[in-house]
Amino acid sequence: MTGQTLKVAIVTGASGGIGAAVAERLGKDGFAVVVNYAGNAASAEAVIARIESEGVHIDPSQDGAEVVNTVADRMRREIYRNIGLADLLSPQAAG
Repeated sequence: MTGQTLKVAIVTGASGGIGAAVAERLGKDGFAVVVNYAGNAASAEAVIARIESEGVHIDPSQDGAEVVNTVADRMRREIYRNIGLADLLSPQAAG
């Protein structure tokens, strides 16, 4: 994608704690946010709803805490296809 103007942030561990706060702040700052979480789908959906209430694009992504090369590569391809290039990575996943 050339000429991309949308800022994209990937936040791992975004279903709670610091990760959720980072994801919500980036959404308020105008980033399209990829909310990545390991297993707490209900909490991730609540974070997504709060960010979307600000009119921000959200792309949920569920993975285990062990983000290995194959998972990272899949995420990179999905994000590029759905949103564009990522501008920021905020790794908050606990493991």
